Amino acid sequence: MLTSLLLLLLPRLASAIVNNTDGLPPCKVSPGNKTITAFRLYPENASFDPATCRVYFSDLWNASIAIWDPVDNKIVGGLTDNRFTGRPDLHASGVKAFVPFDQLSVLYNSGNAFDTIGKNITGQNNLVRYDLSTGNVLWAIDLSLATNNTYGGYQDIAHDKDGNTFVGGTFPPSLLRVDYETKKVTPWYLGPPKSTLFGINGLAMWDWTKLIATYQSSYEGSQLVSFGLDKPGRPYPIPVLRRNGTRTSVGADLDGITLPPRYGDKVALAADAYAGVVVLYSDDEWKTARKMGVVPTLFHDNATRVVTALQIGDPIFTVYEFFGDATVRTPGQPAGAGNRTMFPLTDITAAVDRLLPRELLHRRKPGVGRVMARKVVGRRDGKIHQQRQNALYLLQRILLRSTTRDKVERKEPRMVVIAIGSFALGLSTSASHLDCLCVGPMSPNVFFTVATQRLKASGYPDFRRVKSASDETRLELRLEGIRLNLGYCLAPSVIESYPDAAAFDLPTQTLAKLKPLRDVLYLRRSIPDMAAFRLSHRLIRAWAESRGLYASQFGLLGGFHITVMLVPVCKLDEGGNMRAPDIIRSFFHRYAAFDWEGRSVFDPFFHRQLTYRRTSTEPLCLLGWHGPRLNAATHATGSGVDTIASELSRANSLLSQGGITWSQFLGDNESPLVEFQRQYKRYINIEARYWATSPQKRTKFFRCIESRLSSFLLDADRNLPMVGMRFWPARLVQRTDEFTGCYLIGLYRRRSPAADSYEQLQASMGDFEASIRKSSKYYDANCCWVMASIVNARDLPTLGLEPGPQAEGNNMSSLDEETDGDESMAEEEEDEEEEGEEEEGEDEDNSSNNNNNNNNNKMQTLPNHRFRPASDVINRLKWDAALDATDYLIGYQDRFAGVREKKVEAWTGDLTDDDFIPQHRIVYFKRKSDGKLMWHRPTRLDLVYGSGQ
Repeated sequence: MLTSLLLLLLPRLASAIVNNTDGLPPCKVSPGNKTITAFRLYPENASFDPATCRVYFSDLWNASIAIWDPVDNKIVGGLTDNRFTGRPDLHASGVKAFVPFDQLSVLYNSGNAFDTIGKNITGQNNLVRYDLSTGNVLWAIDLSLATNNTYGGYQDIAHDKDGNTFVGGTFPPSLLRVDYETKKVTPWYLGPPKSTLFGINGLAMWDWTKLIATYQSSYEGSQLVSFGLDKPGRPYPIPVLRRNGTRTSVGADLDGITLPPRYGDKVALAADAYAGVVVLYSDDEWKTARKMGVVPTLFHDNATRVVTALQIGDPIFTVYEFFGDATVRTPGQPAGAGNRTMFPLTDITAAVDRLLPRELLHRRKPGVGRVMARKVVGRRDGKIHQQRQNALYLLQRILLRSTTRDKVERKEPRMVVIAIGSFALGLSTSASHLDCLCVGPMSPNVFFTVATQRLKASGYPDFRRVKSASDETRLELRLEGIRLNLGYCLAPSVIESYPDAAAFDLPTQTLAKLKPLRDVLYLRRSIPDMAAFRLSHRLIRAWAESRGLYASQFGLLGGFHITVMLVPVCKLDEGGNMRAPDIIRSFFHRYAAFDWEGRSVFDPFFHRQLTYRRTSTEPLCLLGWHGPRLNAATHATGSGVDTIASELSRANSLLSQGGITWSQFLGDNESPLVEFQRQYKRYINIEARYWATSPQKRTKFFRCIESRLSSFLLDADRNLPMVGMRFWPARLVQRTDEFTGCYLIGLYRRRSPAADSYEQLQASMGDFEASIRKSSKYYDANCCWVMASIVNARDLPTLGLEPGPQAEGNNMSSLDEETDGDESMAEEEEDEEEEGEEEEGEDEDNSSNNNNNNNNNKMQTLPNHRFRPASDVINRLKWDAALDATDYLIGYQDRFAGVREKKVEAWTGDLTDDDFIPQHRIVYFKRKSDGKLMWHRPTRLDLVYGSGQ
């Protein structure tokens, strides 16, 4: 039941379970042998992308990639790299598509190792990653540097579910791991350092839990081995048995190995160069394997090799390489490509089927050839991830732009820029910020000065320097359309040993900045199934957002809170095999009846001896991993805990019902916001309005309110514990033609209130209003207004989310992309220098307008379709020497008498004046001498500035 429910949810999250073929383009590859017509193709390896129905061939002697359409049987493009393509010393060997991120990994290797059979393994061994959506090179690494050219002959590639790359080497045996984000190369296995010893020929990923490899010279008597993904180590031999149960070898001259999706990863096809394709079968998760037989090659000339067998759509094809065509074109240079144009592919599907158990074929589902790798986020999610990855690469290039040589010559300090937060755990959404941390040896002031200079010099001036309530400075910037938060940590001892070792005997302030990085590193290596965790996290977040629970700064849930609650559930199964539906069901069942007041949520595998002592001021205790501050729920309130517990119980009840649909679970029949507006008898309605024209100041004004609102909820919970408050974390509107926002707080009784509780609540609301009005940096009485009042439910206007482009940021879950889950959404103060630049630009615009006005005695201006607010009109009528303020009247809406008029010179903006009238009540400006309307809000008439219509 829940599995189908999850599948319905995925389109809403812009992702898909990748073993569901819905939405994939058709890939109807016709059965039968095929011949590819392409001059000098010479495919050394191949990889199939089921999402685009394309095959990527590594063009051996040209060091490039050919892209083949198997449906139309034609070459449709190619991929090159100017640094490597066309070089006679390099060969293209391994190639592997990573479908979720729309990327391709390719090996451009030195041909020496293969030409000399391991006697000479010098030269470059380049691993290149392409972005398939653009064809651009993302990065390239010379793998030779990782082993100082003592290992080489790299042939094949495999990816894990996080995009990390494993590369198998033949001369001598080796396996390297390249981290997806840091590009650090880690030797995963280094065999005996004898370069002529044949090692790993082919690699394949099995069920995202281990690697299957062919090992030519054999390891402990077996030519088939497996490697774990958790840590480096020796391979595990997989005994290969004949049908009668006796041990046997895989083949005489091995090459690539694949696990066709057609058979559910129970069948491996290993290329034996001059014999054909060896069919291996395992029904015990590849602890052992049975050799079912060999599909023979078409060629018996000892010069044409079988290099791999690949499932393309439904059929399986053998790929051949014609080494006999090799031609020496220049004396002293290695042999190169011949002049062949026709390259055959042999359909061996039926031959493989005949060698396998019938029950395996009966379980096979039609169309499985289009199934992508299991347990990986969907392709669209991969796009979101890749956009942020590209932005991170760009930031790293800008900040760390000096080459290694420059650093040596100029002794430039070393720094690293690392992703943290939701992106580092693979939980990013299209609305997420990309949180980054730079660790270095220089002071924060020097770093931010250098960073701003380099951003400006690189053509990215769209940034601002801000300081949070915890006195931490960061840069908010936008690169290639992606919003980034860049923090800095001064930690010389860490940067000197990064990434091989970490020294954490550091000051508390430094540890606080490194906390999110340390948490991410632990979670990556400890969560049993990251793909199931990510999917579950996204589903729970979608539920929290739909129910108005996702805003940690207001005492509700945030991304890090969900992580803290979810990780213990993911570790319930000792085998680590919990699927996402099981995790979701267990999550709501566990926390629906959780004793929030008496118990804490924590990871028992990390906190084996918990020493944390909870205080009476912590209504919710969600313990993270590393210190110095453990409790992530620092803004939790008693009312917030009531809300969370109630919604968890509701969700668990719904999931316990038979036939529940996702629409019913989310409450699509009645909007949760509408339900909230009917749920309570009384509400606190906080209404705020803004009339000036600066969008930056408008944003700051509303953010000021939201930061004060967080403090108001905390203070009210502490001073009025008997009054329950359910806050809906969104900026609501009644009408969309003004910049007006409302915030609603539902009131309910937690226990018997005191006699003066109503007066205390009114006083707290008054203090809240006063705190905003005192913020002269954000509040201007001439263009701002805010009021908090208690209203009955029947008097509550119909409120909704603001539609259109202005709605960006009105849902405060979008402001809750915290770095480590416990950072306050407190008021941020811009750096004076950056803010001065903004205000200077605004002043220049205003002075320009004033100069134009002074030069124009007849009040004629250039048309401006942005309707100027009443405050601008008042300022011009009062201060423009060319105008007579005594000749103008202001028409305003009186609450009791309707529209009344007042002289402009008598209008006051002083809040303490008895005659003060808020500017949002102004209806029109009229000239007394002729009675002509000069400005009229309802019709957007503006003859003062010429704006509006």
